[in-house]
Amino acid sequence: MMNYLSKNAGKIPYTALLISTLLWAWSPCAAQQSDLANLALEIAQARLTEFGPDYEAKIDETRNIIYISALDDKHLNETTNLLSTFTDFQRAILFREELKWNVTVILPLSKDYTPLAPAKNITGFYKPPQRELISIDRSRVLVHEFTHALHHSDMAAADQNHPIWIVEGLACLFEASKVTDSSFIPQVDGRLTTLQAAIRKKETIALDKFLQMSRKEFHKDTRLAYAQSRYIMLYLYQNDKLSKWYNNYKSNFSKDTSGRKAMEKAFLKPIYEIEKDFLNWSQSLQLPWGEASSNQARLGAQVKAAGNGVKVVGFVRGSAGETAGRLIIGDIITEFNGYEIRNPAEFVGAVRATGANQTVIIKVQRHGREVILRQPLSSPKAN
Repeated sequence: MMNYLSKNAGKIPYTALLISTLLWAWSPCAAQQSDLANLALEIAQARLTEFGPDYEAKIDETRNIIYISALDDKHLNETTNLLSTFTDFQRAILFREELKWNVTVILPLSKDYTPLAPAKNITGFYKPPQRELISIDRSRVLVHEFTHALHHSDMAAADQNHPIWIVEGLACLFEASKVTDSSFIPQVDGRLTTLQAAIRKKETIALDKFLQMSRKEFHKDTRLAYAQSRYIMLYLYQNDKLSKWYNNYKSNFSKDTSGRKAMEKAFLKPIYEIEKDFLNWSQSLQLPWGEASSNQARLGAQVKAAGNGVKVVGFVRGSAGETAGRLIIGDIITEFNGYEIRNPAEFVGAVRATGANQTVIIKVQRHGREVILRQPLSSPKAN
């Protein structure tokens, strides 16, 4: 059931409410749905008071999700439908229990998002202590961060703290998915180029070491670590072993927090054999070049090779690249959505692999200095 609040509702100070929320979350009555619904209303009222008249609230009492949104009704409904489908899908295959608390999803105006963002190149993030997700992206990043929210609740219910490769691997797995009315089917995405390059150079992280990496070690080479964790999860998923592995891992968490034993049990092989098969499988994958779309259809920037990236030389009329007015002719694109761009082929692959209807970060060289842009993408049908 969805409940709506008017844009001017609410008089409760959010800081005071947050303290009561955190205390409440650990109380014996925290599992009662009626309490969650009442608390959701209070949180929504408080957040509306803080954000102002441009926002409205939508409460999904069935799934314990609060939306605080500056979107129009059409785009808000698209977003709530996306996360509703994703929540139900995950409860069916992985995070089987309902959320143990309310998760607040804030979909702000760009001007309101900028002072909240932890860094300039981030378009969405999840804050575990507040159980709050803030995003100006409504696609890949939103799904990534919402996976963190569902996983957070699942770990808390089991009194477990999973390692970084699992936390980020699951979020990266589902961020690039084909969405149907009832499922999310993970697809090959642009992170593959990073992994395959590392395989060619023999620079992948040995699997037995990778599964035991600390957060600090994981973030020494973020691009490779994220790519490797995602494709380990995709390997499990495509071999129909993701749910079996995850359930076994949680059941035997006290004996092995890394996930190695559960993986060996799922594949009935030692870890070094699993690693060999995984690397061979990863090398056989291909980006979806055969899609009925082009980089012009999603972004509309016409580019040519430049010494340190690709140079924008024009735009398709009416495309997202033209209408947003953020890219300009002469910009040299050096990074697209986290992927280094060195030639037109890498640019086309990165755009196609990212997907439509989201906001991405693009780094460009403009008049001798680096500029970071938040660029919306359109769908192929929009151009």
